[in-house]
Amino acid sequence: MKKIMIIAAIFGISVSALAQVKFGVKAGANVSYLSGIDYSDGRGATGSTLSARSLHLGGYANYFFNDLLGAQTEAVFSMQGGKYTVANVTGTLYLNYINVPLLLEIKPFKSPFSLFVGPQLGYCVGRSLLDDLRPTINKDHYKDFDFAIAWGMQFGLTEHLKLGFRHNIGLTPSLKYNNEYDFEGTHYKRIVKGERNNVLHLSIGWTF
Repeated sequence: MKKIMIIAAIFGISVSALAQVKFGVKAGANVSYLSGIDYSDGRGATGSTLSARSLHLGGYANYFFNDLLGAQTEAVFSMQGGKYTVANVTGTLYLNYINVPLLLEIKPFKSPFSLFVGPQLGYCVGRSLLDDLRPTINKDHYKDFDFAIAWGMQFGLTEHLKLGFRHNIGLTPSLKYNNEYDFEGTHYKRIVKGERNNVLHLSIGWTF
């Protein structure tokens, strides 16, 4: 009898916890760039690529501990990268990731407004380069895994419809080592010092 009561209690707790988990889907637009690149005349001025526009889509699971605090994990396909122009040479590097953010959700005012922050793990599933000088990309130069800090906010337009903004700040370089390119006949250099992913995305989500 005691075993039955214990099993029933565990089952009840599991069902109660599962009832507090909500699942959803999301999609939206990305604006991304790659930091850690020096486009200079040899004097060492650092900068980043120009922004590239793309898309993301995925799903999420949300769990609330109470009215003010929750957690959310996601699996998102994200098209990232950046554009650059050096010495009249224009190119775009595309890096496509499966990102898994592990986020703490804070609802400061018991309102439809939420704040998110937490680490994000990413795995690159595809790379491509559109460049006037180098039409192909050496995939052996790039790392598969990416680590970032994600932060953002969300507003519930209705019980199910969510509008979100997110900024993913890359902490690890996408390249295995630094590269330097000299453009013949110019004073410009392209010195790559890691190419860290930085992504802004605006999304619409639907919670079931």
